[in-house]
Amino acid sequence: MQLSDAEWIVMNTIWDSQPTEASDVIAALGTANHWSDATVKTMLHRLVKKGALDAEQIGKKYRYTAAVRRSDC
Repeated sequence: MQLSDAEWIVMNTIWDSQPTEASDVIAALGTANHWSDATVKTMLHRLVKKGALDAEQIGKKYRYTAAVRRSDC
């Protein structure tokens, strides 16, 4: 599976702290990388579409877990 540099950053955050909610990923990465909330959410959605992440909706929130191992990427 091919990941962009930005997607790698998101995946590493999730691998290190899964399961995790979108708000946690935004808090961990948004400010440090100068990414807006929408940018992080777009990357999460893209990673779900690629099959790299699994998303579970809990109320209005989404919880993400890795669907692939680091070594597979």
